[in-house]
Amino acid sequence: MYRRVDHFFVHSTYDIRLSSELYHLPEECFSYRPFVRDEPATGEPNDMYLFEDKRPFIMSYGANGRDYKTFFEAVDGTDLSAIVVAREYNLEGLEVPDNVRTFCSIHLEECDRLVRKCLFTVFTFDGSEPSCGQISMVTSFMVGKPTICTDWIGVRDYVTDGENGLLVKMKDPADLRQRISRLVSDRQLYRKLSEGAIQWANKNTRPEVLHERIDALVTRLTSE
Repeated sequence: MYRRVDHFFVHSTYDIRLSSELYHLPEECFSYRPFVRDEPATGEPNDMYLFEDKRPFIMSYGANGRDYKTFFEAVDGTDLSAIVVAREYNLEGLEVPDNVRTFCSIHLEECDRLVRKCLFTVFTFDGSEPSCGQISMVTSFMVGKPTICTDWIGVRDYVTDGENGLLVKMKDPADLRQRISRLVSDRQLYRKLSEGAIQWANKNTRPEVLHERIDALVTRLTSE
């Protein structure tokens, strides 16, 4: 069936080689296109997901390849507050700090609203999956939130350090804590990364941009 398909879009440059090997097709049959999703839900999040005093918070969410142990260690003992939305298995055996609220498998629309409400997002990866977390990063950019991410294969197509987010070493709580603290305190850096996030989203996620890329691809394929 796959051999009947003229072209595939994949969501990271790494996936080009991976998919080529998996389906035994030439790499020319694949091209990278950033993940595209509908406009994130608007409105205020349900109060049940917020801190009682409505304090500002940073947010981490998602399940595939996540490393919440490093995130918890980075924020533990700080004056920061955080909300985590994960799967049950992501949190098994982990001690959740007092300044973190955790939820499992909440509705996507509520997660969108929390992203709109948060200061910024943090995504830590454990290296078990080379390409994951794209929808989470794209959602952050679409609502103008900079992100701090583990410097990892699938992340590099989306996050450019110092432009729309910050990259940190894998499984390094001290490095992550330093970057989080810097983004909280440096308002000029925050504005720069927020503007970079919006610019990235405008360049890559608008429907008309996707239509132009598909039209160009179809034109090329039909002319060959």
